[in-house]
Amino acid sequence: MPLSKKTLAFYSKNNIFLSRNFKTKNMEKQKIEIIVIDDNETHLLLFNEYIKLFNTQCTSFDLVVTSSSSPKEVIEKKLYQEKDIFITDYDMPEMTGQELIDHIKKQSHNIRVFIGSSNDEKNKFRFDVDYFIHKKNIVNLQKFTEVMKLLIKKNFKQTQDC
Repeated sequence: MPLSKKTLAFYSKNNIFLSRNFKTKNMEKQKIEIIVIDDNETHLLLFNEYIKLFNTQCTSFDLVVTSSSSPKEVIEKKLYQEKDIFITDYDMPEMTGQELIDHIKKQSHNIRVFIGSSNDEKNKFRFDVDYFIHKKNIVNLQKFTEVMKLLIKKNFKQTQDC
């Protein structure tokens, strides 16, 4: 008996594929490790929620998030190791985002960096980043999602659902 379009849509949406004998198996998701650093706890919570929402849209990946409000903690505990995407604030009391990025880029050359700042003059900063976004746009889920899609499509496989 052929499967209905509704059943096929369910399987597709949930990454379930049918073998010839109709047993189901889940497609293995590519894991993407993300670290978020911001001294503002509200922004940390917002980023985590946005990433969870984004992961419901982009189902071929398993997005795993580590968060910290302290750039010094990130360096001391080496929380940046084995991370794929690095999201950070620029203006933090312990050190600037630039200092943090410089340290991490020396250790992890392949990490992708997404930085946010309240400062309008991004050109005065010396960034080695993939994306810069003004903080007023970070609170916009659509803008955040656009940047995440760009980062993932640029650097990872299996992006058909992002």
